[in-house]
Amino acid sequence: MKAVVNVCTRAIVINEGSFLSEGVPQEVLKEPAVIAAYIGGKHHAET
Repeated sequence: MKAVVNVCTRAIVINEGSFLSEGVPQEVLKEPAVIAAYIGGKHHAET
């Protein structure tokens, strides 16, 4: 994720074909749906 923040000025996040978020990477990475899909959320903690 550091590469995305350091290189991109805007990011679009798609997970399994569904749009999750779009915007400045620092803000996109704060979105609960993005965190759950790519960083780890409830499902990730249970596995």
